[in-house]
Amino acid sequence: MFDEARLLYAVPPTEFTAARNQLAKTLKAAGRADDASFVAALKRPKITEWAVNRIAHEQPAVVDRWVAAVVGANTAQAAAIGEAAGGGDFRKAADELKAATTALVDAANEGGDDAHRYEIADLVRGLMVGDGPDLLLAGVVGSRAVSEAAGFFPGATTAGPTTSVAGRPPRVVPKPPGGPPTVPKESTGSKGSTTSAPAPRVGVRAREQLTARSERAQTDLATAKAAAADAQKLVDRTGRELERAQRDLHTRLAALDTAKKRAADLAAQLRELSAP
Repeated sequence: MFDEARLLYAVPPTEFTAARNQLAKTLKAAGRADDASFVAALKRPKITEWAVNRIAHEQPAVVDRWVAAVVGANTAQAAAIGEAAGGGDFRKAADELKAATTALVDAANEGGDDAHRYEIADLVRGLMVGDGPDLLLAGVVGSRAVSEAAGFFPGATTAGPTTSVAGRPPRVVPKPPGGPPTVPKESTGSKGSTTSAPAPRVGVRAREQLTARSERAQTDLATAKAAAADAQKLVDRTGRELERAQRDLHTRLAALDTAKKRAADLAAQLRELSAP
């Protein structure tokens, strides 16, 4: 059911409702009432969501590069916070993320105007955090429910596919308007057995990596904050000691001036007494 529902999100929004209803009808007729109800409740994706989902299905390498760039940027940022690497690594990772994002946005906006491109860019920026990379890799931006049903995220109740992130979703085969999306025909092995294109547990590795990097970054940040607080205490203590030393210096200088004046007076008196 996951593959069937996921492929809906590569269907143009104008055809989504008809395709969804037809798929739900087909599932119900096949005795899969629960799956039919699930599919019937799926919401139509926005035009920008469909645009990036289409790239996930048709140009997976573009999305793979972007997700790797997101993970790389988070890794470099965590390392920079923990002072495990120089700022050059973070700048390099940030530049790659910028380039990968531009490539993704350009691909999704093919044939669109500047306003549409801006909306896609805004959507992609929002996908950089949380489960966004997983949703985009799966090609289900706009429907977290589809990935939850496949067991991609915590709290999912249905066991999902377990293939590695290397597996990719099959390309959508166009159908006439109103028809449901379909998966390419199964391939036949040398012994006549059939194998379906795997439905990968895409994005889980990326999410786990991002979560681990984020946790380490938070730990490094807390350590840095504690060190900064200790340094500030030292500065404050040193400042107070400096103020006390300055006051003591002023007092001693004043005493020195008084002693100089007293010595001058005594010398003058001595000269007067010694005069013939």
